[in-house]
Amino acid sequence: MKKVLCLALALVTLMAIALSGCGASGSGNVSFGMGVYSYISEANSATADKDGNAKVTSNVAAVLLDRSGKIIDAYLDVADCTVSFTKDGKAVPVGEFKTKYELGDDYGMKAYANATKEWYEQADAFLALIKGKTLREVKSLVASNGKGNDDVINAGCTIVISDFVKALEKAAVSAKRTDADAEAKVSVGVVTAKSSAKDATDKEAGTNEIITTFSAVLLDSNNKVLKSVTDAVQGAVSFDNTGKTTTQKVDLETKRDKGDSYGMKAYGGAKKEWYEQADEYDKIVVGKSAEEILKLETENATPADELQKAGCTIAVSDFIKATVKAINK
Repeated sequence: MKKVLCLALALVTLMAIALSGCGASGSGNVSFGMGVYSYISEANSATADKDGNAKVTSNVAAVLLDRSGKIIDAYLDVADCTVSFTKDGKAVPVGEFKTKYELGDDYGMKAYANATKEWYEQADAFLALIKGKTLREVKSLVASNGKGNDDVINAGCTIVISDFVKALEKAAVSAKRTDADAEAKVSVGVVTAKSSAKDATDKEAGTNEIITTFSAVLLDSNNKVLKSVTDAVQGAVSFDNTGKTTTQKVDLETKRDKGDSYGMKAYGGAKKEWYEQADEYDKIVVGKSAEEILKLETENATPADELQKAGCTIAVSDFIKATVKAINK
């Protein structure tokens, strides 16, 4: 009988250990995730008096969820980035891009659209409304025209929210359990920069491409990173030497969305794919402050030894800029 009892106790102990091991990605009561919904929202050929262009619109969301899937905290932002070209097929240099939140009052909804609230104020109203709601409840707030239902409008948000919700859904679905608590702060940083540019010739199309990098962080009371998720999306316009474009409105995959098909192993000879290297970066910034994260890049703009030893050998300049921007908010 004693042997049977001892065996039973041993089995119970092993099961407990095995179950606790299932929470290796975090065994706390909250989950954290980021989602990006990005697309070419506009594409126009050049005319005699106006450059051609394409607009890359990216909605980014980060969420902190409780065990029942209700939103504890969330953050939203939108990057509208236009890349241009001339009527004779020359790529126009890319300038500085600001997100809608970063533009603040300069976004101009009050001045030019006769709105009672600016974009960031309406986004804040929507974020306040969805706290305590599940993803299903948030999705039910979208009306047939893409704007919010009466609850959303009465809360002070009259802008289109359908893209917000698509990003929020990706964030919620990808959320992973973390050891952080419900008091952790959610923030997002966005950085857009030139990726490549090439003028058109009579034999070859030109391109103007940008890359937008997103960093979602969960922060403790000292503004140190508890959890990090980094992603990026490339958007480009192609054109000929007469200023015509064949670029169309289309959804874009982020580098994480592409997964192994991104091809760093197959075509770049790398040991790890892009998302795997980004994962290593996200692990290393945990526990660090903004000042410490800035040291993860050398003076020669290469990843610091700490990153390279972990297998992150890609350029991390925009990763760092986006993460530091998120922390400093």
